Amino acid sequence: MRRDLCYYVEARIDQVYEAYLNAATHKPFERDCATEPYHSISFGVNFSFKYNMNGGSCHLHFMPCGSGTAVNMRFSIAQAGGARYERYANDLNNAMLAIFPVLLRPANYDVEDFLKPENQITPDHLYPTAPPVVNTPPAQSFVYTPPVAEAAPIVEAAPIVEAAPIVEAAPIVEAAPIVEAAPIVEAAPIVEAAPIVEAAPIVEAAPIVEAAPVVENVGRRCTSCGNVLREGDRFCAQCGSPVPQGRACQNCGTAAREDDRFCGFCGTRLQ
Repeated sequence: MRRDLCYYVEARIDQVYEAYLNAATHKPFERDCATEPYHSISFGVNFSFKYNMNGGSCHLHFMPCGSGTAVNMRFSIAQAGGARYERYANDLNNAMLAIFPVLLRPANYDVEDFLKPENQITPDHLYPTAPPVVNTPPAQSFVYTPPVAEAAPIVEAAPIVEAAPIVEAAPIVEAAPIVEAAPIVEAAPIVEAAPIVEAAPIVEAAPIVEAAPVVENVGRRCTSCGNVLREGDRFCAQCGSPVPQGRACQNCGTAAREDDRFCGFCGTRLQ
């Protein structure tokens, strides 16, 4: 499986190339890279649960684009699908940006343009005589360190509140005297049920409306234009389409098998 991702970086091609090479060869990637200065960086991709990859390779190509640099990140992965190559690319871009903070955004390029000789930049193109000597410290490996949260201010303890004085228990109150039960009241007399109301008369059903008469078939029709065919026609006289031979629906002209009882297209009972 091959996947191509393209980006635009607002910086010179030599700066972008060196930043990506530094990111790929240091932590967390630590890849052994094959390089063509200012044109390509290639390295293997190991088996990884994080990126769901069974192994493969990654190739970075660079070419000048306006005032910046176009980057093509090409993944050649062993399995057919499921690899998280976009996550791998994002992590590699973040590692590069930690070394060389610069504007980077996704872009659309013709990936074949990166391989054209006229778009391949070499050190001789940038420095016709000799590259300038710049005294810079060696590149440091990129290790992500999360920001340390400031400690919360110490809150003074609240003053200790003295316990409330113990209140003496209230004296026990003697139980009230038992009151005798009220006399039982006799049940009310039973009321007779109301008379049954006769049911309303049944309303006769509305008369059944007779079905509309079936329109007689007008004969076989052309399956292409719907023109009515004459008996024995082998081609439609309207559009010239061939008429299916053998048994056919007399309503729409659709071909039918000998054991069919109804047309499979319009539902007409076959003769």
